[in-house]
Amino acid sequence: MSAMFNLDRTKNIIGKEVYDAIGAANQSQLEKWLSDLQHELKYFATPEDARYNKLKHEEQLIMYRLGLKMESKMKKTHPLQENYERFFGKVNENSSESEPKVIAALRNIVDTQQNKKVLDPKSGKKMLVDFSSARAVTLVYDALSPENKVKFVDSGLLKMVSVAWKMVEFKR
Repeated sequence: MSAMFNLDRTKNIIGKEVYDAIGAANQSQLEKWLSDLQHELKYFATPEDARYNKLKHEEQLIMYRLGLKMESKMKKTHPLQENYERFFGKVNENSSESEPKVIAALRNIVDTQQNKKVLDPKSGKKMLVDFSSARAVTLVYDALSPENKVKFVDSGLLKMVSVAWKMVEFKR
């Protein structure tokens, strides 16, 4: 198996239906499929089989969807690993219910790397926020103490972005 493959190649190898099913599956379904695939690969499929390559690609895609570590043959920054969240979203959402809606919306922008309109908690208006600003705000928010997190969110979206850009240095 080649050390380099991407989502389009994986979709062509495993088929659009299987690819879409893996993308729409929840965590428990993915774990069951992974177990079944690994059992089949271990006991029934051999590298000489025509379907072996397809099964390996399915296994790799499911492992990425679950956030599991890939085989040592794979590069650390694999194209599939970098892009799967953009296509499917995260399987394991770690956001707590106590997190403000504005921060959750900014995390969504960071996860999808797409500009979106976010409701400003102070003014009540929707504002377009880009990926870089959302990333800066979430970095600063995560570094703050719980008391300062409340003050930071209460200051409003414009103030959060302004403060975040002052606090975060992006090196070129």
